Amino acid sequence: MLVAVLLLVATPGAVVILASGETAAAPNQAERAGSRDPLRPSAPFFAGEGDEVRPDGIGCQRADGTALRARAHLDVFVDGAPLTVPAGIGVRPQCRYWLRTEAGDGIVQIHSPERRTFRLGDLFDIWGAPLTPTRVLGVGVGDGHRLRAFVDGRRVTGDPRRIAIQDGREIALVIGRAPARVPHGFTFG
Repeated sequence: MLVAVLLLVATPGAVVILASGETAAAPNQAERAGSRDPLRPSAPFFAGEGDEVRPDGIGCQRADGTALRARAHLDVFVDGAPLTVPAGIGVRPQCRYWLRTEAGDGIVQIHSPERRTFRLGDLFDIWGAPLTPTRVLGVGVGDGHRLRAFVDGRRVTGDPRRIAIQDGREIALVIGRAPARVPHGFTFG
């Protein structure tokens, strides 16, 4: 009986000890980046990530939806320098997400078959890029790099992932030192 109890108690511990010595470290996110230039990231942001997800039920289809069409503009600044929001976020060979970028001009397009709220976090999820309290794209937040969000030139607080993407809206994320002027609007051509 004592031998059976010892086996029951010791076996799980031995398995954990043996298994822990055989595990491989997870690859570093920086090693898998889709672009080497931090001011010109790619879509998807990390190689092999993004664009295959369906954040909050956002679909990817061949034909554009017509229930909701809108355009907003996204600017991202890192220590005062503009970061390029790339073309092709949410654009796949076989379909296009309801939320996407067509060109590298920061214009975010919505072509949805349903009326709903799209948020900045949805775009970053489709992009495969981090937007968290500690990391925005490839930049760590903290230690001199704070994150501030602006909508139509006005500072907004709270989680930037929750910022609604609405028609005509100018959204700016400022990481670290601010640019000389935070955009307050955008003229759509």
